Amino acid sequence: MQPNTQQPTGEQQGFYRPTQPSPYQGQDFSADEQLVAAPVDPNASVSWEASEYIHHSKGAQWAIIFGAIVVAGLALTIWLQAWTMVGLVVAMAVAFGVFAFRPPKVKHYTLTHDGLTIDNKTYALSDFRSFGVLSEDAFFSIMLIPIKRFMPAISMYFAQEDGEQIVDILGSHLPLEDLHLDPIDAIMRRLHF
Repeated sequence: MQPNTQQPTGEQQGFYRPTQPSPYQGQDFSADEQLVAAPVDPNASVSWEASEYIHHSKGAQWAIIFGAIVVAGLALTIWLQAWTMVGLVVAMAVAFGVFAFRPPKVKHYTLTHDGLTIDNKTYALSDFRSFGVLSEDAFFSIMLIPIKRFMPAISMYFAQEDGEQIVDILGSHLPLEDLHLDPIDAIMRRLHF
């Protein structure tokens, strides 16, 4: 029996494809020697607590650069006499400033085969079309991609020791995608926002 070396096509694209070669590549599994995936316990659950996002401390230099950007934006909008835009720049600056210095909340997560509970809000796993694992420095997060167009994606940080169980439960219901940050998220993380 020849191993299947074709690349995924059509509906298979978008699913997780490992970057490392499989340890089973080139193995000949006869009918007597089938590779069987370990079954996932239907009563399995995992609970953990994690910060809602990674908080980077922002010093005086960050505040000065932020202030300079706001002043430049205000100067431009005043020069253009776009008075509505002046109000928008001020409102955005206040919102960004509050969000930048607000410490993150610690959230409690519980994942079962019935769904995901974040603090007191429960989501059915059928509300999501896929999930992916992202890493930032030494931290890992799971991002759940919703089916509904205007529902935001849910991002959850987790401890590395809980990762396998979380991925096993989610993987029994949803496909794992190779996700990448969109350009705005990548810029925000690079700026330590």
